[in-house]
Amino acid sequence: HRDYASVVALVDTVSSDTVLSHEEDMILQFLHSGRHDVDHHPDAHACRLKISFVMLDAPVKLPWVLTAEMAHYIAKLSQVSANCRLSAEEELALLNTCIVDVADPRFRKAPVTIYQVILCKNRRAQLRAEAAGTRACLVETPVRRRS
Repeated sequence: HRDYASVVALVDTVSSDTVLSHEEDMILQFLHSGRHDVDHHPDAHACRLKISFVMLDAPVKLPWVLTAEMAHYIAKLSQVSANCRLSAEEELALLNTCIVDVADPRFRKAPVTIYQVILCKNRRAQLRAEAAGTRACLVETPVRRRS
């Protein structure tokens, strides 16, 4: 049963800055385990990002790659339900922890693509510009390889 709106409402009531109990960690890890298909619905990405946001200060390892999850959310942003959308502040807080440059040493180790990194970088630039009251910002486009 895909009740994304209820998930978002419940997640907004949770916060943690402590280590999760074994049971809590098992539940978190199950949300993105190989035991079931990962939900690729636009609202499912939003739900995982909401969980990521409330867990920002907690010393936990999320079971998904934040940069990849954010890139999926950005790519499907027009299809995310209004009640599941992240606020600009939530997006910026998460984007500030994402890989947004291929020069970031984490890029070599993370299972993310250049396209995903650039999506996150451009979205962060857009949100920063909007926060500053500017309607324009610089964006980067991936270099196309010639075949």
